[in-house]
Amino acid sequence: LRDPRGYLERLRAESEVAARVAGLSEFPIVVEKIISPGERLRREWPVDGTTGYEYLNDLEALFIHPEGARAVERDYRAMRRLTQRDDGQTFHDVVLDGKMRVLRGPLRADMRRLARQLVALGVTAAMDAADESPDPGALRRAPAGPTLHPVAAGIARFVAACPVYRTYIDGRDELPHADDRRVLEQTAARAQEGASEAEHAVIARLAELFLRPIRDDDADREARLRFILAFQQTTGPATAKGVEDTALYAYVPLVSRNEVGGEPDRPLHDAVERLHAANAERARDWPRALLATNTHDTKRSADVRARLDVLSEIPDHWRRVVLRWRRLNKRHRVAIAGRLAPDTNTEYLLYQTLVGMWPPPIVGHRMDDPPSREWLRKAAGRVEQYMTKAVKEAKVFTSWTDPDPKYEETVIRFVHAVLGDDADPTFLSDVSRFVARVSGAGAWNSLARIAVHFTSPGTPDTYQGDELWFRALVDPDNRRPVDFTQRAAMLGDLKLDADKLAALARDPASDLLKLHVVRSILHMRRDNAELFRRGSYEPVAITGERARHAFAFVRRHGDAAVLVVVPRLAAGCFGKRGEPLAGAWAEMGLELPGDLRGRRWKHVITGEELTGDGGVQRILGVVPVGVLLLR
Repeated sequence: LRDPRGYLERLRAESEVAARVAGLSEFPIVVEKIISPGERLRREWPVDGTTGYEYLNDLEALFIHPEGARAVERDYRAMRRLTQRDDGQTFHDVVLDGKMRVLRGPLRADMRRLARQLVALGVTAAMDAADESPDPGALRRAPAGPTLHPVAAGIARFVAACPVYRTYIDGRDELPHADDRRVLEQTAARAQEGASEAEHAVIARLAELFLRPIRDDDADREARLRFILAFQQTTGPATAKGVEDTALYAYVPLVSRNEVGGEPDRPLHDAVERLHAANAERARDWPRALLATNTHDTKRSADVRARLDVLSEIPDHWRRVVLRWRRLNKRHRVAIAGRLAPDTNTEYLLYQTLVGMWPPPIVGHRMDDPPSREWLRKAAGRVEQYMTKAVKEAKVFTSWTDPDPKYEETVIRFVHAVLGDDADPTFLSDVSRFVARVSGAGAWNSLARIAVHFTSPGTPDTYQGDELWFRALVDPDNRRPVDFTQRAAMLGDLKLDADKLAALARDPASDLLKLHVVRSILHMRRDNAELFRRGSYEPVAITGERARHAFAFVRRHGDAAVLVVVPRLAAGCFGKRGEPLAGAWAEMGLELPGDLRGRRWKHVITGEELTGDGGVQRILGVVPVGVLLLR
């Protein structure tokens, strides 16, 4: 879209007419806009919010241990021998490289087109003296004038340095929006790092074109605005292809962080405060925004991410497990052009993928029992498809436009060697044993996520199939047919008392507890629509030595209120065999608002009546999720 604001204004006007004709209230409009960290949705846009990728990432961060995630990344870098931070292999460097690959490849024609426009606008006299030595593989393809190559190279540097998907200068205002000015100044400073003299001149000219006031009587107004609008249409695809479809597959220390709109290197120490602040802002400004946790574009499903988040709590154990698995499967790697394949990064991504999708242990069975042969055969096909896509997207050894069939076939053979009929039973049992260790905490993360998701300000979206445990990978795996007949039958038969709920809470393989939590909270939302449509949002502090292991808030509207209390960083609540430990929440209290202390609440999940003053243990004692409605 050249002019998103103009388009949205027309859409809003036409939807209001259609609503009046149909006798309906105003239609909500949400935009699939990726909000980068520090960015804000434009208040002047006539929309109700975004489709919720920023919420997805803020919520995911809640369940990741900050120090543990750093340890996982250190071990990952050591495994890949990326031990120095200045070796060009931080995530930021991988992002820049991914964007430049796209700009030199699929978007090369766009760079040349922008370069011609910029030359027509005038670059600077410094360009006339630019060094135009050949640069194979870069943007200098096509006899389009003596200065086209350095101009295109400078533009590419500027695009790659942009920290957001795009800016929104449209000529309506004389000066850029404050957010756009901040982004463009940061972009120019980043782009100058390591630039040639000619590229410096181009970057300076770009900054001047963007930041100079746009006046009606400017001689270059129309040409300049055409260039700006075309440029802004290019940064989004460059980021989508360079980050989502390249960097997120090329740098994978903890892939539950590698999601659309996410930044895997973003600090996690303030995850609780950040989610509280985002929820409060949404309650105030965007109460009808969409809230996503799974979409057709997510790299892996929320239940997979929830289990992988647990790795951040046990980094040493995870490192030892990965090293053991690499030793067990070393015999399946083969040499291609003097290097073992699959490479370390691909093998490490495979192991995270297996941990995320592996079935949890069945109650009454050995924790190291491998999955059924049927499951393994189906999984091998799914993982083959996923890993083939992953290595193409990473664009290191193969890609969609420059495929290496030999490398891809080697990866496929490796997948079938570790999962197929002749797979090492020691490896399969070891994966099962490890998954048994983390699946309980992963299930608790999932249930906690559902409770927060369904009660946060906004409109929660449940992706198809996510009513039950949904361990899916990137498309097309997350678009497999859903058995809605099965779900309807399970829902019709769902009758759980407190004893059954307590038993299910100890069984991460059962779909019934998740289905019950989903149904119970959605019924509560339906019956208390105004509370969730207009309710305020108030963080609730946790007290006690283990306060960081829970998260709580209150929503209020009039006399109605709901209290939400969920676990986080829950691996410490489980024993070495994956069993929940008694008294995990003892000594943890809630600092409720004064007028809510001593009041009676109904536990929406268990049906119990209790007081919020009874502490976290009382709320989470039966099931590991608390959603309490004020009586």
